[in-house]
Amino acid sequence: MLLTAFFLLLIVGCDKDNSEPDSTEETNEVFDIDGNRYTTVTIGEQVWMVENLGTTQYNDGEPIALVEDSGDWSNLQEGAYCWYDNDRESHMESYGALYSRDAAKSERLCPVGWQVPGQEDWEELIDFLGGDVLNPNWDNPGHALKDTGYVYWREENIFHTTNETGWSGRGGGMRDANGNFIELRESGNWWSSEDHWKYDTWGHQLGYNHGYFLNIGSENDLGFSVRCIQSVE
Repeated sequence: MLLTAFFLLLIVGCDKDNSEPDSTEETNEVFDIDGNRYTTVTIGEQVWMVENLGTTQYNDGEPIALVEDSGDWSNLQEGAYCWYDNDRESHMESYGALYSRDAAKSERLCPVGWQVPGQEDWEELIDFLGGDVLNPNWDNPGHALKDTGYVYWREENIFHTTNETGWSGRGGGMRDANGNFIELRESGNWWSSEDHWKYDTWGHQLGYNHGYFLNIGSENDLGFSVRCIQSVE
């Protein structure tokens, strides 16, 4: 009887040891240099952050210029960021920061091991969702990328939106070339790290009233959100 009990204790002890988490397991969270926490989602073979970036520093510790004045924004000479309506408390957690083109193209904005997605990254995402990389309006891939409901989008967003990818795109709006804040809960706009063939930079847009995922280009230094993607070595 004692021998049987001892044998059972050995089995329980072994099971307990085997149940401890493996330190090599992939984590689904990442932190920027400010200590902000982001969750991640895998879509196809890509790993994306679920939240928009909100760092106030480049990943080497250099501060990013906070530009609140509209005139200063319209005459930017360096990478910059701001909060929608210059209201960090109301918008940081829900929408992240808005960054200038130069900040997005600096190659230092996302945490180490992550990057601002290039055109191939965006096109791979669209293609995985059954869209057409040459015509991202096709088949409404945006429905699978948008957060559901109408907390972060206008009421019309509730129709057809599924967020089945878990990407959770929100209508964080933008800052236009004159420094005005526009389209909160109407559009979500994200930078690409690459130059547009005609304009200075690519961007990508979701809207509240449709399921398209639009390629957009601008000659001006706008304020867009940034969604980081894990770098592929």
